[in-house]
Amino acid sequence: MSRTFRIIVVIVAGLAAVAVFYPVNQQRIINVGTDEYAAHHALYGKRIKSQVITINGKLRGIGAVLVNLRRASQLTGVKVAVYTVDNELLAEQDIPDEDIKDDSIAWTNFSDLDIPGRQVRVDFSAPEATKDNPVGLRFELGSPEELALAVRERVPFWRAARQFFVQLVTTYNLGPAILSGLTTTLVMVIIFLVPSLRGISQRWKVGLYLSFLLIIFLVTVGVRMNISKGLKGVSGGDAYNYLSITKQITELKNPLAVEKRLPGWPLLLVPAYLSKIDDIWWMRFLSILSAGGSVVMLALLARKLHLPWSVQVAAPILLSFQKDFFLTSLRPEPYTFYTFLLLLALWLYLSLDHAWAQWCLGITLGFAAMTRQEGLALAVVLILGTLALRKQLWWQGYVRLIIPLFILVLPFFINNAATFGNPFFTSYFEGGRNELVDSWNTFRESAAATWQVLGSLWWRTWSQEKYIELKDPFLLTGGAFALVWLIIAGGGARKRWLGRSWGVLALAMIATSLVATFFVMILRSVTQLDGPLMEFSDAVMKLTAGVMVASVIPFLLHTRWRGVLILLVLVTQVLIALWFHPMPKHFQQDYPLLILMLTTALFLPLYYIQKYAMKQPRRYKVLAITGSLLLHYALLAPLVITIFILQYKITPTIDHLNENSAVDYVIYEANQAAKNLPGPHGFDRLYQISEVYFPDNVFYYRDDLSIEKQQAWIDTTNIRTLMVTNLEPLTMEPMDTWLEVKHIRSEGKKEQMMESWVYEIPQ
Repeated sequence: MSRTFRIIVVIVAGLAAVAVFYPVNQQRIINVGTDEYAAHHALYGKRIKSQVITINGKLRGIGAVLVNLRRASQLTGVKVAVYTVDNELLAEQDIPDEDIKDDSIAWTNFSDLDIPGRQVRVDFSAPEATKDNPVGLRFELGSPEELALAVRERVPFWRAARQFFVQLVTTYNLGPAILSGLTTTLVMVIIFLVPSLRGISQRWKVGLYLSFLLIIFLVTVGVRMNISKGLKGVSGGDAYNYLSITKQITELKNPLAVEKRLPGWPLLLVPAYLSKIDDIWWMRFLSILSAGGSVVMLALLARKLHLPWSVQVAAPILLSFQKDFFLTSLRPEPYTFYTFLLLLALWLYLSLDHAWAQWCLGITLGFAAMTRQEGLALAVVLILGTLALRKQLWWQGYVRLIIPLFILVLPFFINNAATFGNPFFTSYFEGGRNELVDSWNTFRESAAATWQVLGSLWWRTWSQEKYIELKDPFLLTGGAFALVWLIIAGGGARKRWLGRSWGVLALAMIATSLVATFFVMILRSVTQLDGPLMEFSDAVMKLTAGVMVASVIPFLLHTRWRGVLILLVLVTQVLIALWFHPMPKHFQQDYPLLILMLTTALFLPLYYIQKYAMKQPRRYKVLAITGSLLLHYALLAPLVITIFILQYKITPTIDHLNENSAVDYVIYEANQAAKNLPGPHGFDRLYQISEVYFPDNVFYYRDDLSIEKQQAWIDTTNIRTLMVTNLEPLTMEPMDTWLEVKHIRSEGKKEQMMESWVYEIPQ
């Protein structure tokens, strides 16, 4: 070890020791409380709510979650007083009314208060508020003494760092996200280094790769199964439309006669429909399994395209947690299952030299075409691609491919010919809710809506989109970066522009500084989630959109005709959704291909660097591999961090989804309970869900709110089980003689409690 190196080590260690004890400002959440109306203390007049808290350094501010409890047009301020445990007043300050905003922390600001004994009592009051116009102070439901509080304090860096990780795991419930991040990093290192390892057999490499596929499948499915437990019901009628087709299948009737939707997905619902398995749960479970299958197939597709191992790893991980793919995969609808079929079809297409792949591709395309209308376009593109690019298939191969496809789609065309007089007609062409493109202006609007979805894949909000202007500087920078990155890194490695170790070392230093910058930005933004971290995520979204657009070029350069075929599949699938209804769920099958191209653009140049480095002397090889690995992580880090940002928002997103589905949830649960009770069955109005589960002779009340008419209707129909909801306007008034069997409640929009009752009617 040289003297210079020892001096550098000593200096770096000394600076690190100083930095560890250097005082920094931090925000610390003590308790987040419960976001329910009942979990708020009403502050007014002489009412005071107190809590004793521990301060870890100099106190700079006290924060609390305050709300406008009665939605008054004008609030009053809140007084915050800080006392020692011996009742000595340390500071007092008012929080003005304009700082009080729902679901936000309102703060006081102090000037580095020294706290004797580290414990203080904080009192909250609103002396100018009235009983009819109070200020709400949030607390933990079931523990009124645990107020929703936060503190700002000045502490040593080591304490702030420790608190940062503790708070991520506890307050924001980011334990799974951190675990996923660490796992991603570990797997990234292992998989990326595997091709560089000497003395390891091919069997071990394959085993390691299969282990990764199993892990990513289990993580994808496990996280979604855990989250799905908080989902109640499904908003809209699509799920029940599919169940009505399932009902037709179980009754051996024409499944194409009742709905314009296709029977492929309903066929998978038969086991639940004919058993006691909850149908919505089963549909959601199939969708979640399809998500796991999709990430595995994306990895296998990347392998089949001979993309670098880093792409094979990064693409499925990013797909698993990408916001739109994530939320859509929780829906009890066929979008994610169709995505799995599409990826499976592409993988089988690249394996068509084998007879089994030809049979399987025909079956897959047929089932995909009977699952989503887009599957017909997928079949056309792949068959035409086969004719143009796979001359060695011969007639036997086409027979194996076409026969199962033809058999599966034939009923669809026969039904169309019999119903509409045109085998290629579909009721989707009739418009209605589908925003069909029928003019240039409509096309421009649909194209803008499509770009709003696809361009905002890394937008920081679950299930929302943001339109990016095509002239946005971040977007243009991202596109330029992807192309310049390919030329400099990829071309430079091929032409030995980076033939000296200092070139790769410089890249490694840049990568390290980027990773350090990301970490500092997170540390600065522990609780300021509308601050610099949000600006960072906005920039990542726009840069990523630019890279994604430009990624077509490096993807095609590496994959050649295979990439052209995949690009044609992507374009046709996007155009169909654009033509009919550009909503995020309709692009579910496009997200894997977009992410595959994106990661290819980011990591393919590094593959060139590593490939060149393996032919160089040992020292250069080690530097190149180390620098390349750091660059991999630096390029992946922004996307992973953005995914982490989203994790803490998943709970309020689920709450929002449950609010939207409150009506469907209570009606569905009541129907599930009623179908196990003796009939005849009666309902206070006509429900789409009820038509799925009950025979045609079920009775629906169609008269006014009158006890006499209700009783006459019950006597005439001989109802034994009756279901009633509190939908406006009310159509039935419960009677004392009815026996309540089940009562379902779910909080809906505007703080309205949606309710359903199932009654047994005495004979």
